[in-house]
Amino acid sequence: MKRWFSCLWLGFIYPGMVLGQQCTVEDVQKQISHLYRIIDFPLDDNKLHRMAVEDTIASNQLLAGLLNGHRAYMGYLSANYSLVRTSAPAILKPGIPLKQANALLDQTYANDAVFNRHFLTLACYYLRSQGIRIKQYTPPARVAITMPALMTMAARFFERLETAPDGRIRWHLNLSDLAGANYDPTAQNQPLIEAFCSEAVMNWSYSWGWDTVQDEPEFYAKAQSLTERMAQFTSADEQRQVVRPAMRALISRSKVLEKVLLAEYQRSQDWLAFTLVH
Repeated sequence: MKRWFSCLWLGFIYPGMVLGQQCTVEDVQKQISHLYRIIDFPLDDNKLHRMAVEDTIASNQLLAGLLNGHRAYMGYLSANYSLVRTSAPAILKPGIPLKQANALLDQTYANDAVFNRHFLTLACYYLRSQGIRIKQYTPPARVAITMPALMTMAARFFERLETAPDGRIRWHLNLSDLAGANYDPTAQNQPLIEAFCSEAVMNWSYSWGWDTVQDEPEFYAKAQSLTERMAQFTSADEQRQVVRPAMRALISRSKVLEKVLLAEYQRSQDWLAFTLVH
């Protein structure tokens, strides 16, 4: 997953729309062009570095609240479930005009059936939470998922953890090998649930004191045992193969992680692709 620039929160009402009104699939698809744009970023040596950054979307756009308020969510979905990732070398190729590069980016999204399907599903859930319907489109039913299953998925966003002498836990995030190795195309809304977990974990990692486990002494003791076990291996591959599964299993039972996921769910449950069940 690539993490690009952040933007300020804006509003979310589409011009001329009020609760109970409708939009079209085409209206939703037009919003995709507001995700990212290509720029030439100036470097210290008077050279330019071509890169993709989060675009600025005005508050009167249809999905402004979603796109501006959930950058980590959209970043994960775009980086892992769109053709942009594999097309990046051609899109960012130096020498082609900037306008042409942005047109190529927009066209790549437009031709991406998988990304468009997930984006449309997400947009439909979100717009319904705002009282707006998409004409002639019925989204798939939301998936029912338990907290243990959600925590197991969220645990994959950690590479490993380790204990520190000061009693803290150091969490090492895993942001690169999730979707390709774990994607099940038959699992409904899996990319959207993964994106939720990604955003929850990223938001947590930016919060103050996220590396404390003061209310989980048993968790810390088990983490310390795994840290000592990992120290026995000098090879990173051995550490991943032998210790990481046990660490992720431990993380999936963390009460702190459970609170983080629950808080994020309660904040956005009106438009999420799943329903949390007991």
